[in-house]
Amino acid sequence: MTEFPVVLVINCGSSSIKFSVLDAASCDCLLNGVAEGINAERASLSLNGGEPVALAQRGYEGALQAIAGALAQRDLIHSVALIGHRVAHGGDLFTESVIISEEVINNIRQVSSLARCITTPVSAASPRRSGCSRR
Repeated sequence: MTEFPVVLVINCGSSSIKFSVLDAASCDCLLNGVAEGINAERASLSLNGGEPVALAQRGYEGALQAIAGALAQRDLIHSVALIGHRVAHGGDLFTESVIISEEVINNIRQVSSLARCITTPVSAASPRRSGCSRR
């Protein structure tokens, strides 16, 4: 296990998930990648600009599982202290960063008509939330 905390930053779109893992102290990028075409037959994950590898499972859930696997292979998964997720449009409910809770997830669902691609990824990531802060 890595001895220092890291920050996982995620940007879910309608057909891709971009992410970076940053050293919490120095902000150095330790890993980055993109899962593309996640709802298509040829869904793939590229790490650190490398060649795309086919995802075993399509959709947000499959892409998030592959990203978690990449973190685990590099002994980073248990060092994730914070997770940041971009919300495309928070309506009048979200004007600054918040810690994700069940109430926040429900509020995100309320404003999801403003940017439909935000609800599914937040819901898919929810089971992975325990033990770390989310901003």
